[in-house]
Amino acid sequence: MPANGSIRIRFSEDMETRYFVRALELRPWFAHYLEWHDNDSLLTIVPELLQPGGYTVSVNTYAMDPHGNHLPERYTVSFTVTRPRLVSSWPADGAQKVPVDTAVTLRFSEEMDRASVAGALSAGFSYTASWNGSAVMLYPIGNLSYRTDYTVRLDENATNLYGIGLEDSYTVSFSTTEAPRPGRSDSGQDIPAFTVGVLLCALAAVLLVRWRRR
Repeated sequence: MPANGSIRIRFSEDMETRYFVRALELRPWFAHYLEWHDNDSLLTIVPELLQPGGYTVSVNTYAMDPHGNHLPERYTVSFTVTRPRLVSSWPADGAQKVPVDTAVTLRFSEEMDRASVAGALSAGFSYTASWNGSAVMLYPIGNLSYRTDYTVRLDENATNLYGIGLEDSYTVSFSTTEAPRPGRSDSGQDIPAFTVGVLLCALAAVLLVRWRRR
């Protein structure tokens, strides 16, 4: 559950809301306010901000409907608030033969504070950063070098929008592809051998014609 998440509890009928706070138990306690919807049958508990950890919310039998009928038994729900984390990267950690014109993408489990991420990032190349929701793309300034190992590091001090830091530091390492060999096209495909042979034969024919004209 995110730090700004809400807890919703639906009852089978309308509830008495005036003294409902006596029926609500929060462990550990957190600052919140209550909202009622759907003719007071849907309760939303809205926290101010939940810190990472486990929580239990209980509604005890003091809860009742407008006619004084109490809840027959305690209702309890438990949940955990997690820290933000890095969920994927491109290239993946350990990737090989990565194109030299690639951009590195880091995707987080939730939206992040962009300034804190910028301060927590380091890479073996110069880049410009661009964000798309919870993902940041690192565009190298100029192509990467061929056959080179690169590492992108992200410190745990990077935070989400609520100032909660990452659950861990991350490292993404990858290596780029080899430079094209002589005799290879720009697309990386070999030039067919018969094509080279045809070109050589044509060149020889031209030279022979010129020699005979002398």
